[in-house]
Amino acid sequence: MNVELYLKEMGQRIMERRKKLGLTQEALAEMSELTTQFVSYAESGKRGMRPENLMKVAAALGVSTDYLLTGGRTRKAIKETIRICKDKNVLKEYLESREQEVLDMLMELYDQAEVMSSYLESERYEAAQEAENATKIETAKRLLRMGKLSIEDVAAGSGLTVKEVEELAGLQTV
Repeated sequence: MNVELYLKEMGQRIMERRKKLGLTQEALAEMSELTTQFVSYAESGKRGMRPENLMKVAAALGVSTDYLLTGGRTRKAIKETIRICKDKNVLKEYLESREQEVLDMLMELYDQAEVMSSYLESERYEAAQEAENATKIETAKRLLRMGKLSIEDVAAGSGLTVKEVEELAGLQTV
């Protein structure tokens, strides 16, 4: 499953549940302590969400995060697997008669976990990059305020490019 489709499906579940509860996007945003724009983007599948925001939305909608992420397929698959595994003979017969179905079910669970893991990893990477860039900018601003260093020295000391430091300093580059 690709990430865009995954996000659209999750957004559809959020919107359907919100409407079933008779909530506006504004009401859901307030209940989940997020912005209306965030809710709109999440419902349209344009934006994923961090685990803490997913938990807020799920709590506000009165559903599990599993439901928002997978439509409850994970929970159903686990319950079915537990039921089957209670009796080894039944498990053997079941696996023999439905081997492909069991494999498909397990691969679906694996794919969903991989998509979510990949998404969370990319979110953590983006957040780290943003934090690193913010630190570089603050360092450059501090060095510029001192007024004793050249643009090149500030760039070297902050890790930004000369052009970025010039823009921070308000200098025009041609």
